[in-house]
Amino acid sequence: MSENNNTKWVVFIALIIDLISFTVILPLFPSILRQYAQNKQDTFYSLVQGTVHQFRQLVGAPDTPRWNSVLFGGLLGSIFSLMQFLSSPLIGALSDVYGRKRVLLLTMFVNAFSYLIWAISDNFTLFAIARILAGISESNASLSIAIMTDITNKENRGKAMALIGIAFSIGFVVGPIIGAFITTYKSGTSFIFSPALFCLTLIGIEMIYLIIFLKESLPKEKRRKSVTSEASNRLSLINPSSLFNFSPVNGFKQRDRDLYDNMQQGKMFLFIGILMASVQGGYTRRIKPGKEIKTASFAVFLLIPAFILIAFSYSLIQFYIGLSFYAIASAVVVPCLTTVTTKIGQENQKGAILGILRSLGSLARASGPVFACSGKFQCSGVLGPQFAMLLEV
Repeated sequence: MSENNNTKWVVFIALIIDLISFTVILPLFPSILRQYAQNKQDTFYSLVQGTVHQFRQLVGAPDTPRWNSVLFGGLLGSIFSLMQFLSSPLIGALSDVYGRKRVLLLTMFVNAFSYLIWAISDNFTLFAIARILAGISESNASLSIAIMTDITNKENRGKAMALIGIAFSIGFVVGPIIGAFITTYKSGTSFIFSPALFCLTLIGIEMIYLIIFLKESLPKEKRRKSVTSEASNRLSLINPSSLFNFSPVNGFKQRDRDLYDNMQQGKMFLFIGILMASVQGGYTRRIKPGKEIKTASFAVFLLIPAFILIAFSYSLIQFYIGLSFYAIASAVVVPCLTTVTTKIGQENQKGAILGILRSLGSLARASGPVFACSGKFQCSGVLGPQFAMLLEV
């Protein structure tokens, strides 16, 4: 096995571990927030709750503990994505100057520190600090793409980007399942300590693994001289609205209109993950170089019937047909656009450019749920969830 091929699989395995630790918390948010809500003396929690109350009144959401919890969790998720939006370009640029491995390990150290703070957080303030630090340091994906770009050429880069997509699919299937398991078998403060310790352990294992096996992919002679040196601005092909735009809205819509419980939502995301991994492994990685834009354009059009079917489905068959269209399109669009982006700029600008790509995706994830949530409540009643989905079209 060549050194570059070995590096590719090292990055793939490390990214799966990282994404599992990243997604464990997703099904835990309601339980964690309920735990912190019991502390009536937490000033910062009260401040955030006041902000949520004002937003709830603005969009016309009902004043119930259920919707307060949903909006509260959504606000934390948006803050996390906003931190990624601000930090990803800088971290990418730093990797162009100081090397991928060094910057990757530094961000992982900060990420591990965020999990440590989460593990010892006996109040909401510490938990919020942990989430902010996690958002700032969660750059494994963009740096992994940069490494894949360093070790591949234009002919086989699409296969490498598809491999990144497969890692995402696996991580977003396995992580929430582990989180759901924790919600089933843990109670009290275990909701705080157990998942944080699990994630901290995973990050520790990943760091040791990368220190031993990951080779630096950007030699010193190819690095930029400084972070402020000019980068390419040819990013018009990036469409942030298409980057993982569905997940925050669909679980919300299904729980509200169809009364899906956690297990049913878990099956839904399991279906999406398996189908996306299959498409990325079987089709996306075989897309010929130069065909990425044409293929991605077709996949974007496929999202239109996908969201219409999901919005107006009143049977399980209709709903899963829409999900299938969505999963197939998403499995193609993101890897194709990422592949195109890797061809922009010089070799010593790839980290910064890919950081901007991930930054735009984070901006979409931070703002998208706000618009969808607002549309849902402004169009109250049975059409609310449909309107939230049609915003994507």
